Amino acid sequence: MYKNIKLKTIICFLGCLLAFGKYDIYAASATVQDNYLYAIRLMNSERYQAAIVELKNILTQTNNPVWVSSTLYLLGKCYYELQDYTEARQYLTRVQKNYPKSKFINFVKELLNELDKKTAALQLETSDKEQITEKIMEFSGQQNPPRVEQKIVIDENRKNITIEERRQVNLTEEDLERVKRLERYVKEGNDYFALNKFEQALDAYQRAYAIDRDNSVVKYNLAVTHLRLENFADANYFFEDVYKRNPEDREALKYVAFTYMKLNKPALAYAYWVRLLRLDPNNQIAQRYVKELEKMVKQR
Repeated sequence: MYKNIKLKTIICFLGCLLAFGKYDIYAASATVQDNYLYAIRLMNSERYQAAIVELKNILTQTNNPVWVSSTLYLLGKCYYELQDYTEARQYLTRVQKNYPKSKFINFVKELLNELDKKTAALQLETSDKEQITEKIMEFSGQQNPPRVEQKIVIDENRKNITIEERRQVNLTEEDLERVKRLERYVKEGNDYFALNKFEQALDAYQRAYAIDRDNSVVKYNLAVTHLRLENFADANYFFEDVYKRNPEDREALKYVAFTYMKLNKPALAYAYWVRLLRLDPNNQIAQRYVKELEKMVKQR
């Protein structure tokens, strides 16, 4: 709310400069004045992309320092509102460097300070995400790739079939069509995953899941995709389901433990890391986290 009120106050101030002709701001063509007023109206309506077009057009039509400095400031403000902080800084710095006596310099300095805060916050957020990604990749050794084995549960008797066994199972044409669609969606999801297009991969796996909700491969692939998207609750749900169906699945068990850590449930995470150590006593990751979480759990 404060941000919007402040933006409109600044814009009204600039509009008043136009209306009363202070600081030689009328030393430009009627076209420039019209474009400027129109850009202000667009900004008031939060149509920043359209305002940018008008403002950049002004810069090609006048060299008047008041017009140019105010236009550069408004361009910086537009890009700031669009969260394009690199472009915003570029235009604001031009005002600070080339027009240090501009009537808008205090606004420019204030917005540059805001940009510094935003940039610092984004860098911290990026650093946190990189640490999360590093931990995720540490577990898998690569990029926790989806599973490609396709054990498809289709027929009424819930028999597991593979591509090679398909002709040995008495399936209808409708069942075979469902098999083909499921295979297509799994392959599509795997292809998107390999390209780091996780939203598209998730959509493809969800389509496969709608066809066969008992397929452990599909559920595992949904889980690793949710993990890469940092949807830890959804990832945990599918990893745990895969693990419960196959308690010997060490990869699924490892990710169950990890996602419980990300969900801030150390007691559950500890219990699953201990299970993993029973299956794999030499697992160094499990050993490390059991040691770390043991202290935390005892303190609670």
